[in-house]
Amino acid sequence: MSNSSIVPTTASVEDAPHRDSCAGCRAQQTMIIFLTADAKEKRRDAQITTFTPSGDGFERFLMRVIGGVIAAFLITFCVFYFFDWHINESPSFPRGIYKMNAGYRPVIGDLVFFAPPDAPIFRAAQANGYFKRGNYLLKKLAAASGDVVTISAAGVTVNGAMLPNSKPLKFDGGGRPLKPVTLTDYRLAVGEVLLMSDYSPQSFDARYFGVQNEADITGTARPVWIWD
Repeated sequence: MSNSSIVPTTASVEDAPHRDSCAGCRAQQTMIIFLTADAKEKRRDAQITTFTPSGDGFERFLMRVIGGVIAAFLITFCVFYFFDWHINESPSFPRGIYKMNAGYRPVIGDLVFFAPPDAPIFRAAQANGYFKRGNYLLKKLAAASGDVVTISAAGVTVNGAMLPNSKPLKFDGGGRPLKPVTLTDYRLAVGEVLLMSDYSPQSFDARYFGVQNEADITGTARPVWIWD
């Protein structure tokens, strides 16, 4: 066996540190890649944590929102109840909030709140969506005891004077047929009233439900905030 077979060549001796150095570089590169991936994963987790509320945090936020809504509702209810405010949703008069003055006896020309009795004409009106069950009707007191009233196809007269926007309509806004009341020189008895609207010709009023009882007037009405 020759000596050259057992003596390492110069190239193999000099390459050993180089191989070690390359191995170290690869280890460092692997570590850098690992750390970079770990940093990206942490940033992604941080973003998820930032933009996605935790279960407990979201529940607390939701409870605050619900509590705020309930508080606003209760405050609004108390204000309306304390000041006796009511919302008029009917086109008979401008839509908005009106204050009821229950202790004031109305006179001709006053706006009044009227509680419709349980009668077929009013049940049919509810079914047709003219007003909601339990709501007051906002009308104008057009005639009272002793006044002479005529309701005809031409309109409504009180003591011979034609009321504005009082000509009965044949159909309502939904195309349903209307059945106007007919009266000729009818003198209102004690406790009887005529409730009309001079604001809108589409009003559901005495043209269709006739003479009513004064006792069903709950008070006069004064506009507080109109949005029509």
